[in-house]
Amino acid sequence: MLYLFFLGNHPDISEAEIKMVCNNMVDDATYTREQKHLFLETEQSLAIEKLMDTLGGTIKIAERIAPNATDQDIITYLLSNTPEGKIVFSLNESEKKGKHGIDLKKQLKEHDRSIRYVEPKNTATILHNNLVGKKTDLTIYQDQLFATVGIQPIESLSSRDYDRPGRDSKSGMLPPKLAKMLINLSNIHTEDTILDPFCGSGTILMEAASMGYTNLTGTDTSQKAVDDSIKNMEWLEKKSVSAKAAPYKPVSTIEDINIFKANAEHINKEIAKESIDAVITEPYMGVPLRGHENKPFLQNQAKELSLLYTHTFRSLYDILAPNGTVVFIMPQFRHDNTWVIINCIDRIVEAGFSVEPLTEKSKSLLYWRSGQFVGRMIWKFKKV
Repeated sequence: MLYLFFLGNHPDISEAEIKMVCNNMVDDATYTREQKHLFLETEQSLAIEKLMDTLGGTIKIAERIAPNATDQDIITYLLSNTPEGKIVFSLNESEKKGKHGIDLKKQLKEHDRSIRYVEPKNTATILHNNLVGKKTDLTIYQDQLFATVGIQPIESLSSRDYDRPGRDSKSGMLPPKLAKMLINLSNIHTEDTILDPFCGSGTILMEAASMGYTNLTGTDTSQKAVDDSIKNMEWLEKKSVSAKAAPYKPVSTIEDINIFKANAEHINKEIAKESIDAVITEPYMGVPLRGHENKPFLQNQAKELSLLYTHTFRSLYDILAPNGTVVFIMPQFRHDNTWVIINCIDRIVEAGFSVEPLTEKSKSLLYWRSGQFVGRMIWKFKKV
């Protein structure tokens, strides 16, 4: 079976995440990357719905339905796929071919069928027309025909981002999609114990719970952040109970999750030794930037954060289980088209950690969009 993954705005991170997740689902996967698309070939079927609920950096997944994509191949597929009633379809092509979809609609009408062609504007269009369920969101890619079988759950992601009761936009909000990617890059089991020592309003805890993780701990130096996290987890629990949840939906309850005020630099005084399997976090990243800060200011902030992170890793070493994992965002600051970097990787290694490369080519991966003043460099470490 050949699957086509449509990658998000950070395709390198998306690819690394997919490989971490899918290699645990099938044991014969082979991958081929083409810019913002990733082919996965396997003899086993993927659990698409669960996969789309798990991944943070994949827009949609399509399955190959024909090795060729001539007009006759497309027409034959649509007629056999929807033998009765109206045929509703959309058509995506890597090479723009003008009114191809409209032309196919005219050809299909010659078979005495009612036809509706949907312009493929975005994932919401696919979702609201139920084209995934119908398997009629079609893509021509490298002269092969694919049908979309899974799409990112944009409505639930948006709800967890914007509808939750506890928010603090002033201190920065970790996107739920990125939180999912961080969790997946850790490559840990759902029964493992996760700690977020800079939990903020609880984004990582919420996404971990939505993915089926149950042993969760969050701490923060801010009492407001702790209160917001508790409030948000209570909201998520009520939301998941009221929904018709599949087995892989949230099973955590607020009683199972430990959230309290603590300083990450001294977290070893609050949590039992070797009791945490993975630390997944976006730490405090300095004061919010507006773009007019001078380089000495940014360098000074980088130096202060370097000390904070180094002390934190020394403390984390004590509470992490043997071979415990840390997925950690290291900020870097944009100044005159260059980066001011936080230099503390060597000291983290000296504290007892090894750097775990996220890809065959890169030790770390950058999450950043043009125009932003702060880049998020994702690192993965293992306790040695």
